[in-house]
Amino acid sequence: MNKNETQLIKGVAIFMMIFGHLFFLPDEVSQMHHFVTIDGEPLVRILLHLSSPVHIFLMLGGYGMYRVWQKGDRNRWRRIARLMVHYWIILIAFLTLGHFIKPDVYPGELSDLAGIFSGLDTSLNKEMWFLLPYIVLGLISPWIFRFTRRIPWYILLPAVVAGYMCYRWYFDSKGWWFVNINLVTYNLYRLIQLVPSFVIGAVFARESFIERIKAKTRNIPGIGYWSWAALVGCMILCCLGYSYCYPYAMVCLLVIVPIPMAARRVLIELGNRSTDMWMTHTWFCYYLFHDEIYGLKYPLVILLVEMAVTYASGVLFGRVSGYVLGMLYPAKPVGGMSPGGGLPEKDVK
Repeated sequence: MNKNETQLIKGVAIFMMIFGHLFFLPDEVSQMHHFVTIDGEPLVRILLHLSSPVHIFLMLGGYGMYRVWQKGDRNRWRRIARLMVHYWIILIAFLTLGHFIKPDVYPGELSDLAGIFSGLDTSLNKEMWFLLPYIVLGLISPWIFRFTRRIPWYILLPAVVAGYMCYRWYFDSKGWWFVNINLVTYNLYRLIQLVPSFVIGAVFARESFIERIKAKTRNIPGIGYWSWAALVGCMILCCLGYSYCYPYAMVCLLVIVPIPMAARRVLIELGNRSTDMWMTHTWFCYYLFHDEIYGLKYPLVILLVEMAVTYASGVLFGRVSGYVLGMLYPAKPVGGMSPGGGLPEKDVK
């Protein structure tokens, strides 16, 4: 998988994330004007089944970090620093803005700011729960790779899936008391929850599964039509409830489906901005400008406006972060450890 393919898939994932957060709350969706419903269910609620961005980002992260680790990773700490600089700049900007818009809420209690700036406490922006567990996962990734590299993929992948299902079953049935003890146990729960998709991505890199798929399908007659049919079929199965393998199938299919060039450019650009868009989008639609965004009433208009303001803020914060990071690391810039990151600036093959 090269850089453009990775960025394209990240573009799809960040679109999924924003779509999912916009239309996740039934009370908000019920107040919108819907042109398309199926058996009384708004189409946007049905399409929520297709929103699995976290697993896609994690698979890309495992894939990219494994490739970098194979070559001798010397920039792990620098990537984490880059990610935190993005987070701190965005956090400071929105806490400052929030102080003028909602002074009774932001910037919060002074005693909580250490946890908020470290990522341990995400109470001011709950959708940032991914940050700290992902950073820890990046730090321990070399040990994960060493532990799993000798296990055959046909044993490792079923074991990872089975372990994840048992883990979720336990906590969904009787384990939430542990999760809710404090912020440390909550983040530990989330960290373990991230491992399976990350390991799946690493196994795909180790076994060159993506490259094999591309090589074996390249000369199949009508592969463009067949791949689109497979992608649509995969989405239909996901909407019917067969969803566990959906994000991994999406990654595999997106590298072979013939996407029009204009759409590819848009998705690649979204992928390039995905870190900042991830960190900013809920500040707009949930926390600071909720009434303005949802007051638009029409799902398509809400989606387009949210995507536009989030992308514009992503460009702005990307430039500010780039300037700050340029002062911190003037000699040798490296790729950002975004969700699905771990990839260097050059193509990873």
